[in-house]
Amino acid sequence: MADWSTPDCNFFQFVRKSDPIILEDLKPACFPQRIPTIVVTCSDYLRRHEMVEHLGTMRGYRREEDPETHLLAWHGGPIRFYPRSRVNYDDDDKVFTRELIEAVELTGISDVNLLGHWPCKKCLRHKLTPKDAFDHLVRALALLKEVLPEIQFRTLFHADYREFQPNKMRSYRLDPMVYNNLPTT
Repeated sequence: MADWSTPDCNFFQFVRKSDPIILEDLKPACFPQRIPTIVVTCSDYLRRHEMVEHLGTMRGYRREEDPETHLLAWHGGPIRFYPRSRVNYDDDDKVFTRELIEAVELTGISDVNLLGHWPCKKCLRHKLTPKDAFDHLVRALALLKEVLPEIQFRTLFHADYREFQPNKMRSYRLDPMVYNNLPTT
């Protein structure tokens, strides 16, 4: 079964063409350089390592260096913070929020990257679209900012296009303010 549907592709194209700032290609200027960070991501073993390594290089670390990353990884990653996400069971959002609060308290790290990705098997299993994943990520960010107002958050999204083009992957910074003003498709 293909992980990308035609509507999924169309949505990514629509978002990229609507305003290039919504999904800005990741570059070092998107991050403070060489400071510890917490990364909340999906536990997908096929993507997790390459995404964390890529973020490390964007943050000024060489591949052979420890990128000072405190990793919180579970299926679905940061969309699990959104209480109304169909990927959650019972009070998952509360459990994951407590885990993030504790990570901040235990490490003293005040920089958090919320990293979603597509295709995500957890999203596909629960029939979420990329638009749903973006919506849940942006809504999760709003909730987390209320709980942890002193934290610097970034919303990031990794797209694996290799189903269409060999070795084609992109990582983006998802701008929640601009995304929220996106016209409907």
